Amino acid sequence: MNSLMRGFVISAIFVAAVLAESPTALEFRTISLRGDKGGMLAVVNGQPRLVNSTTAWSEWTLRETAKGWTIQGRLSAEKPELRYLAVDVKGKVTLVSEPGDGAYWKLIRKGPGHSFDATIQASGGKFDGWYLGFSDVQEMIERNNRKHESYREELSEKPGPRTKLYIFIDGP
Repeated sequence: MNSLMRGFVISAIFVAAVLAESPTALEFRTISLRGDKGGMLAVVNGQPRLVNSTTAWSEWTLRETAKGWTIQGRLSAEKPELRYLAVDVKGKVTLVSEPGDGAYWKLIRKGPGHSFDATIQASGGKFDGWYLGFSDVQEMIERNNRKHESYREELSEKPGPRTKLYIFIDGP
């Protein structure tokens, strides 16, 4: 192999390695629940909730890393600090300021397209493989001077109607 060919092969391998390591950032406008309750993932009083409102949703960024996907959203329009969706050691779904144990997820797409059905599972730790879903217990919350039905996020060991999500992509 001549030196020009070797240089081309080495350059191609380097470019492929750099591209393979780059995280994939997907901007998502909404993450919503498929099924009878409906609703969209929002941050309410600093906590993640499923809210039945077209005006109460939060914007989320999902980024693929070597450990799994991170799901990051803002606390509110008034408090633009970013937080990561995570599972604590007791299995409670919450928001944290830095990604760590419990802040990585498996994203399982259910079909092609710009927007798609999906399930999201915890990645690693005691709750590895558990599904992100929502409780059956309704709570009323106030957001944007209106009252809305709200449901707490929770994990489920098995998939079910409360773990079938729909993701609408609003970015590239």
